[in-house]
Amino acid sequence: MNITCDLNGFGERLVNNDILYIATLSHNNPNYIREFIRLNTKYISCQKKIVVFDTSRDNDLAFKIRGICEDNNILYNRLRIENLGDELQTRIGLKMNFIYNFYFKTVNVRYGGFLQSDFFI
Repeated sequence: MNITCDLNGFGERLVNNDILYIATLSHNNPNYIREFIRLNTKYISCQKKIVVFDTSRDNDLAFKIRGICEDNNILYNRLRIENLGDELQTRIGLKMNFIYNFYFKTVNVRYGGFLQSDFFI
C-alpha cells in the first residue's frame, strides 16, 4: 500500500481554529467542484474555508480541478492511493474516514466536516 498526499496550503501553521472548514471529495469531476464552490459561497455566510480532496487517478482531471481551486482561493489536496485495490478508491465513506483521521485530526481543525453530493452529474 502506498498513500501520498500533496497538502497544498493545509499545513498546521495555516489552520485557523476560529473558522469553519468545509471539505469535499472531487468525484473526479471539475463541474462538481465549480458548483460546490458556487453554492457554498452563496448559501453559507459564516467565515469559512473550503477544502477539496482530490483522489483522481487521471492527471489531466486533477490538473483541471486544482486550477479551479486555485482560481477560487480554495485549499486543494491531491490524495493518491496506489496498490490498494479499488475499495478505498471507490468508496466515499472510506475516503472521508481516512481524511478525517489522518488530516483533520492531525492538524487539529476545531470546526469542520464534509459536504458531499452524489446527485451531481
